[in-house]
Amino acid sequence: MIDALDRCGISFDCHIYAYGPHGYSTADASVLTPNTDICGRAGDWVEDSLAWLKDLLGSFGGEKMTEPHCPRRINDDGGEFLSVDCTLGYLMGQEAAKTILNPIIKDMMEQQGGEQKEILGFIKNMKLRDII
Repeated sequence: MIDALDRCGISFDCHIYAYGPHGYSTADASVLTPNTDICGRAGDWVEDSLAWLKDLLGSFGGEKMTEPHCPRRINDDGGEFLSVDCTLGYLMGQEAAKTILNPIIKDMMEQQGGEQKEILGFIKNMKLRDII
């Protein structure tokens, strides 16, 4: 699931706890069998999940929702316009961007002494903004 979300550029949060029984519900200790091994942070999963949803969707602020703190997508791939927040892999699939980026990638290859395929494999998921 994480790989699929990442491939699609969708923002996600993932918390994997070392110990915790399935069906821990709302993190109420009363649902645990005595002497159950459980990670000390596992009880925070409900609060963490709600905080993540508020980051992406906003929160109730009186009569209307507040603005989200974070974008729902981690890049601008597939957006209406190309931008520096698109990944290099996405941009290299766009003719207009490829024309501009090919000389830059060629220069990078010469500086690094690597092959284009190798370099693109390394940086394809990076935003152009981060590369610049």
